Amino acid sequence: MSVFNIFWALTSVFASHFTRAGRNCAKLWRFHHNLTISKQGFERFVYSAAFDHPLLYGIIAVIIAVTAGLLASALSRRD
Repeated sequence: MSVFNIFWALTSVFASHFTRAGRNCAKLWRFHHNLTISKQGFERFVYSAAFDHPLLYGIIAVIIAVTAGLLASALSRRD
């Protein structure tokens, strides 16, 4: 279970605790923030490659995954 899933489960339980009180219960808080994310450097290159050339990106991703698996297998071999 990832950290995100644990966080999601905890916040869902916490939120449902306060919403079970019914319609007459007052809101305890309200947050609203805008978040803008700008990508730069290698992250921007990978993002644009994934959306501009999806087939090539997919093929390269599979090649990298297979290579990493073969390398890990070779390094962990007990011969």
